[in-house]
Amino acid sequence: MNLLKQRGLKYLIPATIAALLIFAVVWTFRQATTKVSASLPDVPAFEGEVGSRYFEFPETENTGLIPVVDNPSNWVTVLEDDFESGVIDGAKWNNYNPNNPGQILWGVRAVTNSQNPASQNSAWGIGGGSVGDGYTPGQDGYPANVDTWLRAGPYNIAGVVEGSLVFSYSVEADAGDNFRVAVSNDGSNWTTFDTTGTIDWTTSSISLTPYLNGNLLYVAFNFQSDDSGSLNKTGAFIDDVSIELRYPMQTHLPVIAHEPTPTPVATATPVATATPPPSNFYLDNFTNTIVPWNARRWTNGASYNLQHIPTNDCDGGRCGFLQLNVSNKSSYVLVSPMAQSRSIPYNVQTVAIFKEPENGHGYSIIFGGDWNGQPCPNANFTSCFNHYYEMRAEYNKNDSGPYINMKLKRIDSHDSNNQNIGPDLIPWTKVNASGWVKWDVTVNAQGKICIAANKAPVGDC
Repeated sequence: MNLLKQRGLKYLIPATIAALLIFAVVWTFRQATTKVSASLPDVPAFEGEVGSRYFEFPETENTGLIPVVDNPSNWVTVLEDDFESGVIDGAKWNNYNPNNPGQILWGVRAVTNSQNPASQNSAWGIGGGSVGDGYTPGQDGYPANVDTWLRAGPYNIAGVVEGSLVFSYSVEADAGDNFRVAVSNDGSNWTTFDTTGTIDWTTSSISLTPYLNGNLLYVAFNFQSDDSGSLNKTGAFIDDVSIELRYPMQTHLPVIAHEPTPTPVATATPVATATPPPSNFYLDNFTNTIVPWNARRWTNGASYNLQHIPTNDCDGGRCGFLQLNVSNKSSYVLVSPMAQSRSIPYNVQTVAIFKEPENGHGYSIIFGGDWNGQPCPNANFTSCFNHYYEMRAEYNKNDSGPYINMKLKRIDSHDSNNQNIGPDLIPWTKVNASGWVKWDVTVNAQGKICIAANKAPVGDC
Protein backbone atom coordinates (compact mmCIF):
# COMPACT_ATOMS: atom_id res chain seq x y z
CA MET A 1 0.00 0.00 0.00
CA ASN A 2 1.52 3.33 -1.01
CA LEU A 3 1.71 6.37 1.28
CA LEU A 4 -1.32 8.02 -0.25
CA LYS A 5 -3.48 4.98 0.45
CA GLN A 6 -2.11 4.71 3.96
CA ARG A 7 -3.35 8.23 4.57
CA GLY A 8 -6.70 7.54 2.94
CA LEU A 9 -9.93 7.77 4.87
CA LYS A 10 -11.57 4.85 6.63
CA TYR A 11 -15.07 5.06 8.04
CA LEU A 12 -16.68 2.20 9.88
CA ILE A 13 -20.46 2.21 10.22
CA PRO A 14 -21.85 -0.76 12.10
CA ALA A 15 -25.54 0.11 12.15
CA THR A 16 -27.76 2.35 10.11
CA ILE A 17 -31.44 2.86 10.97
CA ALA A 18 -33.95 4.77 8.89
CA ALA A 19 -37.71 4.92 8.92
CA LEU A 20 -38.72 4.66 5.27
CA LEU A 21 -35.91 7.00 4.32
CA ILE A 22 -33.56 7.41 1.40
CA PHE A 23 -30.19 7.23 3.11
CA ALA A 24 -26.65 7.44 1.85
CA VAL A 25 -23.21 8.17 3.18
CA VAL A 26 -20.56 10.46 1.72
CA TRP A 27 -16.90 10.45 2.61
CA THR A 28 -14.71 13.34 1.59
CA PHE A 29 -10.96 13.84 1.72
CA ARG A 30 -9.84 17.45 2.12
CA GLN A 31 -6.67 18.82 3.65
CA ALA A 32 -8.12 22.10 4.85
CA THR A 33 -7.15 22.51 8.50
CA THR A 34 -9.54 25.32 9.37
CA LYS A 35 -13.10 26.14 8.49
CA VAL A 36 -14.84 29.48 8.55
CA SER A 37 -18.61 29.84 8.82
CA ALA A 38 -20.14 31.01 5.56
CA SER A 39 -22.90 32.73 7.47
CA LEU A 40 -21.78 36.28 6.61
CA PRO A 41 -20.54 37.60 3.25
CA ASP A 42 -16.78 37.84 2.72
CA VAL A 43 -16.94 41.65 2.56
CA PRO A 44 -14.85 44.06 4.68
CA ALA A 45 -16.68 45.57 7.63
CA PHE A 46 -17.80 49.19 7.34
CA GLU A 47 -15.31 51.44 9.13
CA GLY A 48 -17.47 53.98 10.90
CA GLU A 49 -17.42 55.61 14.31
CA VAL A 50 -20.10 53.96 16.42
CA GLY A 51 -22.60 56.24 18.12
CA SER A 52 -26.30 56.68 18.73
CA ARG A 53 -29.01 59.10 17.67
CA TYR A 54 -32.69 59.60 18.36
CA PHE A 55 -34.60 60.32 15.18
CA GLU A 56 -38.25 59.55 14.52
CA PHE A 57 -39.86 59.48 11.12
CA PRO A 58 -43.24 61.21 10.97
CA GLU A 59 -46.20 58.86 11.21
CA THR A 60 -47.12 59.47 7.59
CA GLU A 61 -43.74 58.14 6.52
CA ASN A 62 -44.04 54.82 8.38
CA THR A 63 -44.94 51.69 6.45
CA GLY A 64 -46.48 48.53 7.75
CA LEU A 65 -44.48 45.53 8.83
CA ILE A 66 -42.73 43.98 5.85
CA PRO A 67 -43.32 40.22 5.76
CA VAL A 68 -40.49 38.00 4.61
CA VAL A 69 -41.77 34.69 3.24
CA ASP A 70 -43.95 31.87 4.46
CA ASN A 71 -41.90 29.29 6.35
CA PRO A 72 -38.56 31.09 5.80
CA SER A 73 -35.53 28.81 5.53
CA ASN A 74 -31.88 29.70 5.97
CA TRP A 75 -30.75 33.02 4.38
CA VAL A 76 -33.51 35.21 2.97
CA THR A 77 -32.79 38.39 0.98
CA VAL A 78 -35.31 40.93 2.29
CA LEU A 79 -33.91 43.93 0.39
CA GLU A 80 -31.94 44.22 -2.81
CA ASP A 81 -31.61 47.50 -4.72
CA ASP A 82 -29.10 48.57 -7.37
CA PHE A 83 -31.07 51.74 -8.24
CA GLU A 84 -30.97 50.86 -11.93
CA SER A 85 -34.69 51.66 -12.07
CA GLY A 86 -33.66 55.33 -11.98
CA VAL A 87 -35.85 56.20 -8.97
CA ILE A 88 -35.99 55.66 -5.23
CA ASP A 89 -38.46 52.79 -4.93
CA GLY A 90 -41.15 53.78 -2.44
CA ALA A 91 -41.99 50.12 -1.86
CA LYS A 92 -38.49 49.60 -0.46
CA TRP A 93 -37.55 52.93 1.11
CA ASN A 94 -38.83 55.85 3.17
CA ASN A 95 -37.14 59.06 1.98
CA TYR A 96 -37.22 62.00 4.43
CA ASN A 97 -35.44 65.20 5.48
CA PRO A 98 -36.74 66.85 8.69
CA ASN A 99 -34.92 70.16 8.05
CA ASN A 100 -36.58 70.98 4.73
CA PRO A 101 -39.19 68.30 3.99
CA GLY A 102 -39.63 67.56 0.30
CA GLN A 103 -36.94 69.97 -0.88
CA ILE A 104 -33.72 67.94 -0.58
CA LEU A 105 -33.95 64.14 -0.40
CA TRP A 106 -32.09 61.09 -1.62
CA GLY A 107 -32.37 60.68 -5.39
CA VAL A 108 -30.93 58.55 -8.20
CA ARG A 109 -28.29 59.85 -10.58
CA ALA A 110 -26.28 58.40 -13.49
CA VAL A 111 -23.15 57.95 -11.38
CA THR A 112 -21.19 54.74 -11.95
CA ASN A 113 -20.17 52.62 -8.99
CA SER A 114 -16.61 51.55 -9.78
CA GLN A 115 -17.09 48.45 -7.60
CA ASN A 116 -19.63 47.19 -10.15
CA PRO A 117 -18.75 47.78 -13.83
CA ALA A 118 -22.35 47.04 -14.84
CA SER A 119 -23.69 49.81 -12.62
CA GLN A 120 -25.20 52.83 -14.37
CA ASN A 121 -26.98 54.54 -11.47
CA SER A 122 -26.43 55.24 -7.79
CA ALA A 123 -28.42 56.90 -5.02
CA TRP A 124 -27.18 60.41 -4.11
CA GLY A 125 -27.77 61.87 -0.66
CA ILE A 126 -28.95 65.26 -2.02
CA GLY A 127 -30.24 64.25 -5.47
CA GLY A 128 -33.99 64.21 -4.81
CA GLY A 129 -36.79 66.55 -3.81
CA SER A 130 -38.02 69.78 -5.37
CA VAL A 131 -34.60 71.42 -4.96
CA GLY A 132 -32.31 68.40 -5.10
CA ASP A 133 -33.74 67.29 -8.44
CA GLY A 134 -31.93 70.25 -9.99
CA TYR A 135 -28.49 69.36 -8.63
CA THR A 136 -25.86 67.81 -10.93
CA PRO A 137 -23.08 65.58 -9.55
CA GLY A 138 -19.66 67.07 -10.24
CA GLN A 139 -21.08 70.58 -10.65
CA ASP A 140 -23.06 71.20 -7.49
CA GLY A 141 -21.94 70.81 -3.92
CA TYR A 142 -24.23 70.11 -0.98
CA PRO A 143 -26.04 72.87 0.94
CA ALA A 144 -26.00 73.61 4.66
CA ASN A 145 -28.15 71.77 7.21
CA VAL A 146 -28.87 68.71 5.10
CA ASP A 147 -30.30 65.76 7.05
CA THR A 148 -31.52 63.26 4.47
CA TRP A 149 -32.62 59.79 5.56
CA LEU A 150 -33.23 56.74 3.38
CA ARG A 151 -34.83 54.10 5.58
CA ALA A 152 -35.66 50.44 4.88
CA GLY A 153 -38.03 48.41 7.02
CA PRO A 154 -39.47 47.53 9.39
CA TYR A 155 -38.66 43.89 8.77
CA ASN A 156 -40.15 41.04 10.75
CA ILE A 157 -37.19 39.50 12.61
CA ALA A 158 -39.12 37.13 14.87
CA GLY A 159 -37.02 33.98 14.93
CA VAL A 160 -34.12 35.47 12.94
CA VAL A 161 -30.74 34.24 14.20
CA GLU A 162 -28.30 36.16 11.98
CA GLY A 163 -28.29 39.10 9.58
CA SER A 164 -26.05 41.15 7.31
CA LEU A 165 -26.12 44.43 5.39
CA VAL A 166 -23.89 44.82 2.31
CA PHE A 167 -23.59 48.01 0.26
CA SER A 168 -21.24 50.10 -1.86
CA TYR A 169 -20.66 53.77 -1.07
CA SER A 170 -18.62 56.85 -1.94
CA VAL A 171 -18.14 59.94 0.24
CA GLU A 172 -16.75 63.43 -0.41
CA ALA A 173 -17.46 65.64 2.61
CA ASP A 174 -15.92 68.28 4.86
CA ALA A 175 -15.04 67.62 8.47
CA GLY A 176 -18.21 67.90 10.51
CA ASP A 177 -20.38 66.56 7.67
CA ASN A 178 -21.16 62.85 7.90
CA PHE A 179 -22.31 59.86 5.94
CA ARG A 180 -24.06 57.57 8.38
CA VAL A 181 -25.41 54.01 8.43
CA ALA A 182 -27.99 53.39 11.14
CA VAL A 183 -29.76 50.37 12.63
CA SER A 184 -32.82 50.40 14.89
CA ASN A 185 -35.37 48.05 16.45
CA ASP A 186 -38.06 50.69 16.98
CA GLY A 187 -37.48 53.23 14.20
CA SER A 188 -36.53 55.99 16.67
CA ASN A 189 -33.46 54.93 18.67
CA TRP A 190 -30.64 54.32 16.23
CA THR A 191 -27.18 52.79 16.54
CA THR A 192 -25.09 54.79 14.08
CA PHE A 193 -21.86 54.25 12.15
CA ASP A 194 -20.42 57.60 10.96
CA THR A 195 -17.70 58.44 8.46
CA THR A 196 -16.52 61.58 6.65
CA GLY A 197 -13.73 62.86 4.42
CA THR A 198 -13.05 61.53 0.93
CA ILE A 199 -13.63 57.84 0.26
CA ASP A 200 -13.58 56.31 -3.21
CA TRP A 201 -16.17 53.68 -4.06
CA THR A 202 -15.93 50.87 -1.50
CA THR A 203 -18.03 47.79 -0.76
CA SER A 204 -18.60 47.13 2.93
CA SER A 205 -20.75 45.08 5.28
CA ILE A 206 -22.31 45.46 8.71
CA SER A 207 -23.34 42.47 10.77
CA LEU A 208 -26.95 42.91 11.86
CA THR A 209 -26.78 40.01 14.31
CA PRO A 210 -26.16 42.22 17.40
CA TYR A 211 -29.35 44.15 16.58
CA LEU A 212 -31.79 41.25 16.31
CA ASN A 213 -33.70 42.31 19.40
CA GLY A 214 -37.46 42.12 19.57
CA ASN A 215 -39.53 41.65 16.43
CA LEU A 216 -38.59 44.63 14.21
CA LEU A 217 -35.51 45.78 12.31
CA TYR A 218 -34.92 49.07 10.48
CA VAL A 219 -31.83 50.01 8.45
CA ALA A 220 -31.14 53.55 7.21
CA PHE A 221 -28.59 55.66 5.33
CA ASN A 222 -28.20 59.30 6.38
CA PHE A 223 -26.23 62.26 5.03
CA GLN A 224 -25.92 65.25 7.36
CA SER A 225 -24.15 68.60 6.84
CA ASP A 226 -23.43 71.42 9.27
CA ASP A 227 -24.48 75.07 8.88
CA SER A 228 -21.90 75.79 6.17
CA GLY A 229 -22.28 72.95 3.65
CA SER A 230 -19.80 72.69 0.79
CA LEU A 231 -19.85 74.32 -2.65
CA ASN A 232 -17.39 71.90 -4.27
CA LYS A 233 -17.96 68.50 -2.62
CA THR A 234 -20.70 66.10 -3.62
CA GLY A 235 -21.60 64.39 -0.34
CA ALA A 236 -22.54 60.69 -0.29
CA PHE A 237 -23.56 58.02 -2.81
CA ILE A 238 -24.72 54.44 -2.18
CA ASP A 239 -25.34 51.50 -4.51
CA ASP A 240 -25.99 47.74 -4.58
CA VAL A 241 -27.65 47.53 -1.18
CA SER A 242 -28.71 44.13 0.16
CA ILE A 243 -30.07 42.95 3.50
CA GLU A 244 -30.07 39.25 4.30
CA LEU A 245 -31.57 37.53 7.34
CA ARG A 246 -31.02 33.94 8.43
CA TYR A 247 -33.86 31.94 9.91
CA PRO A 248 -33.65 28.52 11.56
CA MET A 249 -34.03 25.69 9.05
CA GLN A 250 -37.74 25.23 8.34
CA THR A 251 -38.00 23.28 5.12
CA HIS A 252 -39.62 20.15 3.81
CA LEU A 253 -37.40 17.55 2.26
CA PRO A 254 -37.96 16.02 -1.17
CA VAL A 255 -39.28 12.48 -1.26
CA ILE A 256 -37.93 9.79 -3.56
CA ALA A 257 -40.42 8.84 -6.27
CA HIS A 258 -42.16 5.53 -5.64
CA GLU A 259 -40.94 3.85 -8.81
CA PRO A 260 -40.10 0.18 -9.44
CA THR A 261 -36.46 -0.67 -8.83
CA PRO A 262 -34.76 -0.78 -12.24
CA THR A 263 -32.91 -3.80 -13.55
CA PRO A 264 -29.17 -3.05 -13.56
CA VAL A 265 -27.58 -2.59 -16.97
CA ALA A 266 -23.94 -2.75 -18.01
CA THR A 267 -22.20 0.64 -18.09
CA ALA A 268 -18.69 1.95 -17.65
CA THR A 269 -19.56 3.06 -14.14
CA PRO A 270 -20.98 1.24 -11.12
CA VAL A 271 -24.64 0.36 -11.58
CA ALA A 272 -27.66 -0.02 -9.37
CA THR A 273 -28.24 -3.14 -7.33
CA ALA A 274 -31.86 -4.21 -7.10
CA THR A 275 -33.39 -3.35 -3.74
CA PRO A 276 -36.41 -4.86 -2.06
CA PRO A 277 -39.55 -2.76 -1.86
CA PRO A 278 -39.69 -0.21 0.97
CA SER A 279 -40.93 -1.38 4.33
CA ASN A 280 -41.91 0.39 7.51
CA PHE A 281 -38.40 0.16 8.87
CA TYR A 282 -34.96 0.04 7.27
CA LEU A 283 -32.11 -1.49 9.25
CA ASP A 284 -28.65 -2.53 8.12
CA ASN A 285 -26.11 -3.64 10.71
CA PHE A 286 -23.58 -4.91 8.12
CA THR A 287 -23.23 -8.21 9.95
CA ASN A 288 -22.88 -10.42 6.88
CA THR A 289 -22.77 -8.13 3.84
CA ILE A 290 -22.95 -4.54 2.62
CA VAL A 291 -25.27 -5.38 -0.30
CA PRO A 292 -27.13 -3.33 -1.64
CA TRP A 293 -24.76 -0.43 -0.77
CA ASN A 294 -22.98 0.83 -3.90
CA ALA A 295 -21.28 4.00 -5.11
CA ARG A 296 -23.87 6.35 -6.62
CA ARG A 297 -21.96 9.59 -7.15
CA TRP A 298 -18.33 10.73 -6.87
CA THR A 299 -15.94 13.49 -7.85
CA ASN A 300 -14.18 13.14 -11.18
CA GLY A 301 -11.26 10.73 -10.90
CA ALA A 302 -12.04 9.67 -7.34
CA SER A 303 -10.13 6.56 -6.23
CA TYR A 304 -11.85 4.54 -3.53
CA ASN A 305 -12.32 1.11 -2.02
CA LEU A 306 -15.70 0.04 -0.62
CA GLN A 307 -15.63 -3.20 1.34
CA HIS A 308 -17.32 -5.26 4.03
CA ILE A 309 -15.41 -5.89 7.27
CA PRO A 310 -16.77 -9.14 8.75
CA THR A 311 -17.87 -9.72 12.31
CA ASN A 312 -14.59 -11.37 13.30
CA ASP A 313 -12.91 -7.96 12.94
CA CYS A 314 -14.18 -5.78 15.78
CA ASP A 315 -13.50 -2.20 16.84
CA GLY A 316 -14.43 -1.02 20.31
CA GLY A 317 -16.77 -3.95 20.78
CA ARG A 318 -18.55 -3.25 17.49
CA CYS A 319 -18.36 -6.01 14.89
CA GLY A 320 -19.30 -5.96 11.22
CA PHE A 321 -18.69 -2.77 9.26
CA LEU A 322 -19.08 -0.98 5.98
CA GLN A 323 -15.64 0.50 5.27
CA LEU A 324 -14.84 3.08 2.61
CA ASN A 325 -11.34 4.34 1.76
CA VAL A 326 -10.98 7.46 -0.40
CA SER A 327 -7.44 8.11 -1.59
CA ASN A 328 -7.66 11.38 -3.54
CA LYS A 329 -7.43 14.85 -2.13
CA SER A 330 -10.54 17.01 -2.43
CA SER A 331 -12.68 14.02 -3.38
CA TYR A 332 -15.82 12.28 -2.18
CA VAL A 333 -17.73 9.10 -2.88
CA LEU A 334 -21.44 8.79 -2.12
CA VAL A 335 -22.70 5.27 -1.39
CA SER A 336 -26.33 4.34 -0.85
CA PRO A 337 -28.62 1.29 -0.61
CA MET A 338 -31.34 3.28 -2.47
CA ALA A 339 -33.78 2.73 0.39
CA GLN A 340 -37.19 4.24 -0.26
CA SER A 341 -38.17 7.49 1.41
CA ARG A 342 -41.49 8.53 2.88
CA SER A 343 -43.14 11.80 3.82
CA ILE A 344 -42.18 13.55 7.03
CA PRO A 345 -41.78 12.98 9.92
CA TYR A 346 -38.87 10.53 9.90
CA ASN A 347 -35.59 9.78 11.63
CA VAL A 348 -32.11 8.59 10.59
CA GLN A 349 -29.58 7.12 12.99
CA THR A 350 -26.06 5.88 12.36
CA VAL A 351 -22.88 5.27 14.34
CA ALA A 352 -19.59 6.24 12.70
CA ILE A 353 -15.91 6.63 13.51
CA PHE A 354 -12.86 8.17 11.83
CA LYS A 355 -10.00 5.68 11.42
CA GLU A 356 -6.45 7.06 11.12
CA PRO A 357 -7.83 10.60 10.59
CA GLU A 358 -6.10 13.87 9.81
CA ASN A 359 -7.41 17.42 10.06
CA GLY A 360 -9.94 18.04 7.31
CA HIS A 361 -11.03 14.42 6.85
CA GLY A 362 -14.79 14.09 6.83
CA TYR A 363 -17.87 11.98 6.34
CA SER A 364 -21.50 12.88 5.74
CA ILE A 365 -25.02 11.58 6.14
CA ILE A 366 -27.10 12.21 3.02
CA PHE A 367 -30.89 12.29 3.07
CA GLY A 368 -33.81 13.66 1.09
CA GLY A 369 -32.22 12.80 -2.26
CA ASP A 370 -33.93 12.59 -5.64
CA TRP A 371 -34.15 9.54 -7.95
CA ASN A 372 -36.05 9.16 -11.21
CA GLY A 373 -36.22 5.35 -11.05
CA GLN A 374 -33.53 4.81 -13.70
CA PRO A 375 -30.17 3.09 -13.02
CA CYS A 376 -28.23 4.96 -10.35
CA PRO A 377 -25.73 6.13 -11.34
CA ASN A 378 -25.96 6.59 -15.07
CA ALA A 379 -23.08 7.79 -17.25
CA ASN A 380 -23.60 11.51 -16.55
CA PHE A 381 -25.00 11.34 -12.98
CA THR A 382 -28.42 12.70 -13.87
CA SER A 383 -30.67 9.93 -12.54
CA CYS A 384 -30.16 10.39 -8.80
CA PHE A 385 -28.72 12.57 -6.04
CA ASN A 386 -28.92 15.80 -8.00
CA HIS A 387 -30.53 17.43 -4.97
CA TYR A 388 -30.20 16.31 -1.36
CA TYR A 389 -29.31 17.33 2.18
CA GLU A 390 -25.84 16.72 3.58
CA MET A 391 -24.93 16.59 7.26
CA ARG A 392 -21.15 16.83 7.12
CA ALA A 393 -18.81 15.88 9.98
CA GLU A 394 -15.16 16.96 9.83
CA TYR A 395 -12.30 15.75 12.03
CA ASN A 396 -10.13 18.37 13.74
CA LYS A 397 -7.49 18.24 16.45
CA ASN A 398 -5.81 20.97 18.48
CA ASP A 399 -3.78 21.12 21.71
CA SER A 400 -6.90 20.24 23.71
CA GLY A 401 -7.50 17.07 21.71
CA PRO A 402 -9.70 15.88 18.85
CA TYR A 403 -13.15 17.24 18.11
CA ILE A 404 -15.66 17.32 15.26
CA ASN A 405 -17.05 20.25 13.29
CA MET A 406 -20.48 19.68 11.80
CA LYS A 407 -22.61 21.58 9.31
CA LEU A 408 -25.80 20.98 7.36
CA LYS A 409 -26.00 21.86 3.66
CA ARG A 410 -28.74 21.78 1.07
CA ILE A 411 -27.24 20.59 -2.22
CA ASP A 412 -28.82 22.26 -5.25
CA SER A 413 -26.37 21.36 -8.03
CA HIS A 414 -22.88 20.08 -8.88
CA ASP A 415 -19.99 21.73 -10.72
CA SER A 416 -18.01 20.36 -13.67
CA ASN A 417 -15.85 18.30 -11.29
CA ASN A 418 -19.01 16.90 -9.65
CA GLN A 419 -18.39 18.79 -6.41
CA ASN A 420 -21.68 19.62 -4.74
CA ILE A 421 -22.95 23.20 -4.51
CA GLY A 422 -25.48 24.66 -2.12
CA PRO A 423 -26.05 26.90 0.90
CA ASP A 424 -25.23 26.13 4.51
CA LEU A 425 -28.39 25.62 6.56
CA ILE A 426 -26.46 25.15 9.80
CA PRO A 427 -22.96 26.71 9.70
CA TRP A 428 -19.88 24.93 11.01
CA THR A 429 -20.56 24.07 14.65
CA LYS A 430 -18.12 22.46 17.08
CA VAL A 431 -19.24 19.09 18.46
CA ASN A 432 -17.47 17.85 21.57
CA ALA A 433 -17.28 14.24 20.45
CA SER A 434 -14.61 11.83 19.29
CA GLY A 435 -14.32 8.11 18.64
CA TRP A 436 -17.61 6.41 17.88
CA VAL A 437 -20.34 9.02 17.42
CA LYS A 438 -24.04 8.23 17.28
CA TRP A 439 -25.73 10.68 14.92
CA ASP A 440 -29.46 11.26 15.02
CA VAL A 441 -31.13 13.27 12.24
CA THR A 442 -34.81 13.99 12.82
CA VAL A 443 -37.20 15.71 10.41
CA ASN A 444 -40.33 16.66 12.32
CA ALA A 445 -43.89 17.02 11.10
CA GLN A 446 -43.31 20.72 10.31
CA GLY A 447 -40.25 19.91 8.19
CA LYS A 448 -37.67 21.19 10.66
CA ILE A 449 -34.36 19.32 10.72
CA CYS A 450 -32.82 18.62 14.14
CA ILE A 451 -29.43 16.97 14.59
CA ALA A 452 -27.93 15.38 17.70
CA ALA A 453 -24.49 13.87 18.34
CA ASN A 454 -24.43 11.32 21.16
CA LYS A 455 -27.85 12.66 22.22
CA ALA A 456 -26.57 16.27 22.46
CA PRO A 457 -28.45 18.69 20.13
CA VAL A 458 -26.38 20.54 17.52
CA GLY A 459 -27.33 23.93 16.05
CA ASP A 460 -30.75 25.50 16.43
CA CYS A 461 -32.27 22.37 17.98
